[in-house]
Amino acid sequence: MNLAQLIAQPEGNTLDFKRDLSSLAKVVKTIAAIANTANGTVIVGVADDKTVLGLKDPLKDEERLARAIADSIEPLLLVNIQHASRGEQSVLVVDVPFTPRPYYLRKEGPERGVYVREGSTNTHADPSTIAELRRQAASQSSTSKRFPPSVAAIWTTLA
Repeated sequence: MNLAQLIAQPEGNTLDFKRDLSSLAKVVKTIAAIANTANGTVIVGVADDKTVLGLKDPLKDEERLARAIADSIEPLLLVNIQHASRGEQSVLVVDVPFTPRPYYLRKEGPERGVYVREGSTNTHADPSTIAELRRQAASQSSTSKRFPPSVAAIWTTLA
């Protein structure tokens, strides 16, 4: 999906717009919440009303965001950060994979730092959601150990 198509979508479980990185902790929390919910995207440089504001220094912002994700989310979350532009405005498009873990904010710990998306809001995961994510992660891990990687990927898809 290109930038215009993404921006045309409403914010929700799998899409969020951020004006900039001035509230870096909130951006990181949103990324963790999406990772615990479904594959999704965070676009930095777009306002909630879908106005493309752009970023002054997208390369520096990309570095800053990548470091914040690596330093703040446990276990390590690998996201794909891409540059996109609309006219003269450059934005960052962060593709966030869903892999049951759960992911949590390091400073809040594995019980209080787990967030999920409910609509366009980040909320604390309740204990049953955390337990389910852990169960899924254990199930995925045991499947990977029993079969070669290519078979495990097919098995996980079919399960």
